[in-house]
Amino acid sequence: MLNNHQVIDKCLKLLSQGLYPYVEQKMRLVYGNQWLTQAGQCLSPDTNLKRTTEESLQQDISSLLSVMTKRWDKAFKDKERLSNTERAFASEIIQIRNKWAHNTPFSTEDAYRAIDSIYRLLQAIEAEEAQEVEKYKQKIFQALVQEQNRSQKRTQQLSTQEIRIKERLAVILNDIPFEDVTLLERSLTHRSYAYENRINKDNEQLEFLGDCILGFLAGAYIYEQYGDISEGELSKLKERLVDNPQLAKLANQLNLGQWLLLGKGEKSQDGSKKESLLSNTFEAIIGAYYLDSGIQAVQEIVYPLFASVGEDKIPENISLENLENAKGLLQQYAQKNGFDIPEYTTIQETGTDHNKEFTVQVEIGGQICGQGKGKRKKDAEKQAAANALEKLRVH
Repeated sequence: MLNNHQVIDKCLKLLSQGLYPYVEQKMRLVYGNQWLTQAGQCLSPDTNLKRTTEESLQQDISSLLSVMTKRWDKAFKDKERLSNTERAFASEIIQIRNKWAHNTPFSTEDAYRAIDSIYRLLQAIEAEEAQEVEKYKQKIFQALVQEQNRSQKRTQQLSTQEIRIKERLAVILNDIPFEDVTLLERSLTHRSYAYENRINKDNEQLEFLGDCILGFLAGAYIYEQYGDISEGELSKLKERLVDNPQLAKLANQLNLGQWLLLGKGEKSQDGSKKESLLSNTFEAIIGAYYLDSGIQAVQEIVYPLFASVGEDKIPENISLENLENAKGLLQQYAQKNGFDIPEYTTIQETGTDHNKEFTVQVEIGGQICGQGKGKRKKDAEKQAAANALEKLRVH
């Protein structure tokens, strides 16, 4: 069965077949044997780089439509057959063709409107291809009616439970637009709540699924961002991105703790604030959203969250009290994030020969990120590295 994009492809080809002889006829009536020259003037210079004007008109529907719209008043305007309505159809179909050429998705409603415009233009010029296009139009119309019926049926069948869930979880639904809200509620249902309320399903299986999906997407994200570092470093970055503390941070960004369904015991112990529980819930949400909307939709949600975590920053647990390792830590940061080693530059040297003070700045990736002073250049460099680490630290 053809998808909407393929149906539009076939209809555009039928339009090209029916429109070419009509355009040639109308242009010849006005320009005679010079009609191809006049038509070529309507096309962009790039169009005729590899093809003749005639080949462009035969092979590219947008070329035919451009000639029609640009020579409308002189060659195509016809009170009996073609009015400004048909001119509008021609302009609209140029946009349709461009969307098609760029593989822009067409909803069934968009496809129906596109094919209807193609049909109307072919009908106006009395091309026999209009009959074939009408068949596609009817098929798309049937599909559109079926979609609308399904949507209407779904709306009518919304249960009291679903309405209640939508109202209660409206804030989350603004961030993660679930179609099946019961999946969302299940992802927020801790086993303690399910046990106390005799509910068959909790979020543990969804947690397992979400863990797998997050591992995959985190790996893809890290590879895309830092693909030029070693496998070992990539693995470390990935682990940091999906460990419990980080996932708990992501859960807090979505305020998931506020919506958790917990048993009385878990609730009394502030379970909604526990790092492990928040991490597990985030995994369950991701697993549920994957089942609901697919991997692409999940990626669109988690990639911005991954970016916001600050995985490219210096971890909080680095101690700067001992400056001996500051330069090493800064170099490690630079290499982990795909930069060359830090560059240290002496920007000022003051004092006498026996009492000098050096001021050094450090750059990473061409950006100044720290500055330090010391009696020796090495000491100033360590201070500059420590200053850079402080600026890069996640607070």
